[in-house]
Amino acid sequence: MPGKADGWPGLTSLAGGSLNSKASEAVFDDVMRVGASIKQGTVTSSLPLRKLAAYPRQNSIATGLRELGRIERSLHTRKWLRDPDYRRRVGAGLKKGESRHKLARAFSSTGWAKSAIGRSRISRIGPAG
Repeated sequence: MPGKADGWPGLTSLAGGSLNSKASEAVFDDVMRVGASIKQGTVTSSLPLRKLAAYPRQNSIATGLRELGRIERSLHTRKWLRDPDYRRRVGAGLKKGESRHKLARAFSSTGWAKSAIGRSRISRIGPAG
């Protein structure tokens, strides 16, 4: 969104301040390197997350990722506001995931899912998506 949040009174509740594009540009190559390492299987995805979570304020990559996340969130919000079909698709995906979790909770509370038969039947349902 160009300009200050004050210039867009209808969107003030959605605005979270200005983006620090210099922070994301400065670490973009490092972020790409981490992503490539995860994709190639050189490191697990949990390792960089643990490292970033340990010292988030002192880590320039964490700062850059946070800014990239804010850009992505801004693009998602813009698309959400402009595209009714996108809102329906996102809503349908959320419903599917919530239904799957509700089903898993129901089975786990009965003890049925803990049996070998229950586990094999639930695994055939497959992941949401």
